[in-house]
Amino acid sequence: FSETWLEGYSLTRTFMLFVVILAISAIINIFSSHLLAVINNISVWWHVAGAAIVIGILWLLPEQHATFGDVFAQTINNSGMFGGETSGIGVLLFVLPISAILTQYTITGYDASAHLSEETKSAADGAAKGIWRSIFYSAIGGWILLLTFLFAVNDADAVSAGGGAVIGIFSQALDSQWVAIILLISTAGQFFCTTACQTSASRMLFAFSRDRAVPAHQLWSKVSKNKIPANGVIVTAVLAAAITLPALVEVDINGAPVPVAFFAVVSIGVVGLYLCFAVPIYLRWRMGDDFQVGKWNLRGHHKWMAPVAVIEIIVTSIIAMFPTSSGGVFWGESFEWKYVNYTPLLVGTVLILLFVYWHVSVKHWFTGPIKQVDETGGQLEGVS
Repeated sequence: FSETWLEGYSLTRTFMLFVVILAISAIINIFSSHLLAVINNISVWWHVAGAAIVIGILWLLPEQHATFGDVFAQTINNSGMFGGETSGIGVLLFVLPISAILTQYTITGYDASAHLSEETKSAADGAAKGIWRSIFYSAIGGWILLLTFLFAVNDADAVSAGGGAVIGIFSQALDSQWVAIILLISTAGQFFCTTACQTSASRMLFAFSRDRAVPAHQLWSKVSKNKIPANGVIVTAVLAAAITLPALVEVDINGAPVPVAFFAVVSIGVVGLYLCFAVPIYLRWRMGDDFQVGKWNLRGHHKWMAPVAVIEIIVTSIIAMFPTSSGGVFWGESFEWKYVNYTPLLVGTVLILLFVYWHVSVKHWFTGPIKQVDETGGQLEGVS
């Protein structure tokens, strides 16, 4: 927001800001479920009102907008692959699908209502509605917002030269004070999303640890006096910072900065989350009519929705492994490790370790989920 601030820019400073934001988000997750509920409510209205304000600013204030032809007919390939071509089988099967990953990542956190179900009244109905509504409304609002950004582009080449960052679009279309307002709205929205992602991750770790299915489960299943899995929140924050460490390596393509680490973290989040979803979806589909449905259910539509969902997850996970630039292609002439999408390396390593851990140890003692309450909802003795 100032020349002095820009002059002091460094990857280290940016990473430390990321760590500070991560720590604040962790503290909020640890404090109380009531605070989380308040923040989630604020987040909903912030995203709705904030998106509306951004859309209004970008439609009303710029002196000119891109044409329909620019938005719907112009194609730009900034990946460095296939010589920058915007047509052909390679672009169609390799470059274009990469755009789906950020879309998948953008709506992560929608499952937060499920992870807070044990802390929610009427969760059998409310948690399910919270998931589908957050996806549905985000899809509509997100598409409108994306079109607004594209129509605000005045110089597509300049945006490409800046690494494709949306701040380049805002700077072209608006005065600096309006750019600052949009960035403030966007940054706060991202913070709310970070908090929701940490909520999901820590609650999943807690749930698996409570069933004693995770190493050191005694630590991660322990709850604070506020009934919050504080240790789980802390370890997920530490792991999030650890997998983002490659962001400290400067990467650019043709002079434009490229956030390779961000792309990788996005892909890791997509693959990890959606593969976890694929397991219960597939098992539910395989179980068929023997499955005992709850208060909110798909009324038989699972028969076609489940296989479609599993196929989509498999395809998306494969796409998430793709290199995001020509420099990340192992057999390419311009290959360098700093350009590598390390998603397959990290995810593959974790899967191999889990496979070994299962066959060497877990399968000999793990018997499935541990029942925590009786039919009346009372806590069972000896369960912790």
